[in-house]
Amino acid sequence: MKKPVKIFVMSVGPYHKNGTVKWLERIKAQDLAIVCLPKEFEENKESYTKRNIEVYIYDEKKYINDDFEFFGFKPRNCGGIGRQGIAEAVEKFGDKYVCFQLDDDTSSYSIRKNGKSSSIRNKESLCELIYAFEKFYQITGIDIAGVTGATPPSGKFMTSRKIFNNFLMHKGWKSNFWGFAALCSDDRRYTIYRNIIDLTPTVSTELAIIAFTQNQGDRDDGNAVIYNSDYSWKKSFALKMVAPWCSVQFIKEEENRVLFREFTKLSNLYPDISLEENGKIVGKLQ
Repeated sequence: MKKPVKIFVMSVGPYHKNGTVKWLERIKAQDLAIVCLPKEFEENKESYTKRNIEVYIYDEKKYINDDFEFFGFKPRNCGGIGRQGIAEAVEKFGDKYVCFQLDDDTSSYSIRKNGKSSSIRNKESLCELIYAFEKFYQITGIDIAGVTGATPPSGKFMTSRKIFNNFLMHKGWKSNFWGFAALCSDDRRYTIYRNIIDLTPTVSTELAIIAFTQNQGDRDDGNAVIYNSDYSWKKSFALKMVAPWCSVQFIKEEENRVLFREFTKLSNLYPDISLEENGKIVGKLQ
């Protein structure tokens, strides 16, 4: 019998700012969510529980270290600390569930097939996808990462912006904690750490696409404080310090501001891996 799915949502804000939970409600899958809130923002718990959405509270102070102080960020603005909270929750619930993690700014989830994208519109389809990711990992030992995009006001899908962090998390993965324990560019740096240090290969797939609820700089929580200051380069440069051979920085104009962004040249880290329809794993060199 399959373990049920749980989606661990990293957040510091209340329900009305949590796009992922609202999306899960739209597809009638809110019972899959466990929102992970730091103790500093425990006041937001009631906004979820009164809607019958589960909340996990963790003590973020346990994960503050000199690396965060070096970059001059307040703990609330470091995604790495938020994923420590998810790691805690996975250690607690990992025996009971297939654990899937998301940030709180997901507005939709699409699957691309034969050149066309179709949105996941119900709980059953979402669980089916997560079970497929889990089965792929169990068979191959390769973790799944996906692609994020931005949805502008027009509602049309914009070009993919970055490779998302690993979706699955398992109890007992030694990298769950130390993978996010330093610096700030947490999602892709975690992927790099898992590849280099933990020797866990990752496949990047453009078949699973997450759309953002809004531009990062338009928010007033999470990492937006960084992006809206003149220190946005610090978050992007953290990745450059960790893996300079596969990290590229650039300046990007977004709405009414200019921000520093970064991306990872995954082909410099490992060959692309794709899964053909017949189930054969093939490598693609770039």
